[in-house]
Amino acid sequence: MLLKPVDEREQNALFSAGWAITWLLAAGYAAARAAGLPLDKLVPPCVLRTLTGFYCPGCGGTRAVLALLRGDVLESLYCHPLVVYAAALSAWFLISNTVQRLSHGKIRIGMRYRHIYAAVAVALTILSMLVHNILKIVFGIEL
Repeated sequence: MLLKPVDEREQNALFSAGWAITWLLAAGYAAARAAGLPLDKLVPPCVLRTLTGFYCPGCGGTRAVLALLRGDVLESLYCHPLVVYAAALSAWFLISNTVQRLSHGKIRIGMRYRHIYAAVAVALTILSMLVHNILKIVFGIEL
């Protein structure tokens, strides 16, 4: 089940949604930059981390996105590996499927979505949270 590609209807929906989300995020990013808004201040602090001091599964995600936007892939990986994984996977999915569609199937490189990609994302999220909390508790290293 995890390795089997989704059907054509779901694939098309993911492709359309992917491009729509990409354009919306790009427009939002451009608008925020044009307005001079500090992107790191737009997201409130993590409630769990504020109350308990421990990292939640999403902690580091905003910093990872901002690092990736600056082109600092290693910092982004450190802050939250899911961001780099999702960006790379999404980019290849959209680009490869766009090439395949524009070539009317003559260039068959379109990546097929499989549920294993989401399972890997969940595993990366849990692993990131565990590693960051262990680094904090055992070694006193914080994000």
